[in-house]
Amino acid sequence: MSYQDAATKRLSNLDLLAILIGQDKARGLSQKPLSVLFGMRMERQNTAVCENKPNYSPAATISAAKELVMRALSEDITQNPINLNNPVEVKKYL
Repeated sequence: MSYQDAATKRLSNLDLLAILIGQDKARGLSQKPLSVLFGMRMERQNTAVCENKPNYSPAATISAAKELVMRALSEDITQNPINLNNPVEVKKYL
């Protein structure tokens, strides 16, 4: 693991988001779960009645970062196949 990778792992979600989308936008989005930010699931509704639907969609930069990571993983797995049914191999890969 490189020094830069190790340093990045120590950053908070807010700091990582700030690198991607800037400090102001990151502050506003850092309260949301990462799975919601990356479009993996919808935000849970906390009220009984909701007249207005939230108009949130992942920021273009976050969507682009997600797509690049997905492509990189796909490319790497294609070139270096792993057994995705083996939890130990998957954990080691990730």
